[in-house]
Amino acid sequence: MKTRARDLMMVLVVLAAWAPTHALEVSHDPGFRVEWTLDPPRRNLVTVAGYVYNERQDMVRYVQVRIQVLDAAGAVTAQRFHSVVGDIASNGRAFFNGVVPAGGAAYRVSVASFQATGGGGGQ
Repeated sequence: MKTRARDLMMVLVVLAAWAPTHALEVSHDPGFRVEWTLDPPRRNLVTVAGYVYNERQDMVRYVQVRIQVLDAAGAVTAQRFHSVVGDIASNGRAFFNGVVPAGGAAYRVSVASFQATGGGGGQ
């Protein structure tokens, strides 16, 4: 029985090493919801991937997310902008994937800009 428990622990340790370092995070911007995960660091970089949900009444395009790296005090130490793949219909979602420097105490993802297709302007 001890061998089985030890083997199970080894499997759990290996799976934990492959899993994202942060569980799903959710950010709310006016008209948008962003869900994302943070992969384990590689070569001093981390990959942030997720979805932007369009909660607006109109379709949006040219959506860009801002991924910020925060230190322990909450100050921004780095930020990168990444494009969302495709247009996002009202009540739809689209994927994004970006790379930022590793080593942050926390990370923040938000919608930085977009173009509304219904004649209204974006941010």
